[in-house]
Amino acid sequence: MERAIHFQRANGAVENCVLVVVLCVVTLGALVAGGVPDSEREGLMQLYLSTQGQNWYWVENWGHGDPCVEEWYGVHCDENLTTVVKLNLGNNNLVGVIPASFGNLPNLESLQLSFNTISSAESLAPLSSLESLRVLYLDENNLDGPMPEEFGNLPHLQVLTLKGNALSGSLPDLANTTHLAVVDLSFNKLDSTIPEIFFASHPSLVHLYLNDNALASSLPTALCRATLLKTLSLTNNLLRQSLPSCMGRLSSLQTLYLGHNLLSGPLDAVWGMTSLTVLAVDENEFGSTLSSRMGALSALTTVKVDSNSLLGTMPSEIGRLSKLRILTMSDNDFGGRLPPDLGNTALAILEGDNNHFEFVPDGVFSETLELLSLSFNSLSGTLSDAAVNRSALLAVLNLKGNFLEGTIPASLGQKALLSTLDLSENDFVGTLPLLESARMEYFDVHSNSLDGNPCSSFALLNSSQSLFYLDISHNQFSGRLCSNFGSMYYLQVTQKWLSGSS
Repeated sequence: MERAIHFQRANGAVENCVLVVVLCVVTLGALVAGGVPDSEREGLMQLYLSTQGQNWYWVENWGHGDPCVEEWYGVHCDENLTTVVKLNLGNNNLVGVIPASFGNLPNLESLQLSFNTISSAESLAPLSSLESLRVLYLDENNLDGPMPEEFGNLPHLQVLTLKGNALSGSLPDLANTTHLAVVDLSFNKLDSTIPEIFFASHPSLVHLYLNDNALASSLPTALCRATLLKTLSLTNNLLRQSLPSCMGRLSSLQTLYLGHNLLSGPLDAVWGMTSLTVLAVDENEFGSTLSSRMGALSALTTVKVDSNSLLGTMPSEIGRLSKLRILTMSDNDFGGRLPPDLGNTALAILEGDNNHFEFVPDGVFSETLELLSLSFNSLSGTLSDAAVNRSALLAVLNLKGNFLEGTIPASLGQKALLSTLDLSENDFVGTLPLLESARMEYFDVHSNSLDGNPCSSFALLNSSQSLFYLDISHNQFSGRLCSNFGSMYYLQVTQKWLSGSS
């Protein structure tokens, strides 16, 4: 009897252990198996079929089993492999439209379909059903027509980029996408105006790119509410009138691109943007002078104000901008002397052609200078050899069409990086310096009063095959034509010198 009871207990224990093992195996199998709902799989497969999936560049495992378990290319799922949260099929030769069933991905947070050939903006309407979507990339496709207003129904959307398409019509207000931080609709065909509600509805906006469209009218005052904005790019549009005065409140703004528009009036609103690093307002109709307040924008690295109607002298306070590397101000009505403290900046590029500047201070020739172009001004005086010698990185010097006199600094010939030198149409005298730069491509000193035989200046020409443009005509050179000129795209000398007269 005791043996029977013992056997029964032992047998029961074994059965319990077997039951536990079976439950563990079943549970583990369920965890491993995963599996998305049929509706999600169907949405993915319809995308495959409607965009010629058979021609995709990468198509691993698509159509086989479960998208998460079988790890379809570009499909990313949650940790339990039960739903799709990310889809990356960028640059994968998708050709066609977005199918209606693609909206059956309720947990999709990120969608990357850039650099494909998806067509018709109307086909994007199913994306408005992706209520969990936070990031949407559709750059460089063939999307045309108006943007779907339904995009405004994506409450969690933070990043929206559709640059490089053919979207047309007006900019939708996207009123319900209140978490938008990044919007890039550049290089499209959007026209009409920028609606006030666009900025009023997006207090979290940080980066906005609307450049290279056909947006017209003036900038809305609601722009001033975007106090978190760091990047505003509106280059190459048809924007008119003056800047809203309240734009000075955009103290977080770091890069401002407004070039190639029809904007006018003063730039006063800019000087309150204390975080600004890039100011590009070239090719507009801005007038008035540059304010001394410009010197307080200590983070500035780039200033582009060329091709406007700006006048007066450059404020001396610009010398306080120690981080300034690029300053372009050609084709305005600036005059007077350039600020002597420009040498205190980090200037690498200084362009001021077609103005009325009268003098180049020695400080302009700093250790960081790479390009100096001040052609067609009213510059007079001489060039200091000691000052020019400081600019060891100088690659381009263009002072054409001024009233500079004296001799050409010998140190110019010693610039190892110098590729372009244009001192034509001035009053330089004396002989040419010995040219030692193996990188010299463009050399023009025509219409001065230079004399002597220039052949010695080109003694190293045979070791440099880069020179393709040489104009030394309309001077007082003597001697015979140099034998080491070689073949050049352009060679211009005086008739007297060509004849070999001495």
